[in-house]
Amino acid sequence: MVLKVLTLSRENSNIKSMKVDFVVTYLELQVETADNPFGSYATLTFIDTYPNFPKVDKTVKYFRDQIDVSLLKYDYTFHQIRKDTDLSHYEITRH
Repeated sequence: MVLKVLTLSRENSNIKSMKVDFVVTYLELQVETADNPFGSYATLTFIDTYPNFPKVDKTVKYFRDQIDVSLLKYDYTFHQIRKDTDLSHYEITRH
């Protein structure tokens, strides 16, 4: 199974077929602390909502608001969830 990974910015998004949809999102953060001035990377994978990405925004804001951590940069990619996408790695709550 091959999944196409899309890297888009919100300003120049060219996916017209997706209005609001759930997507698998990969967020990579580069952070620096006083104990580790060379920085560290954290990679998170979660389900988010396209095109607004509220979980990306919330996570980035969390790291920016920390006193003892400096967020140097971040980047994210995502791909659409289709009927054959394996979601067994995620804890999904259905309402």
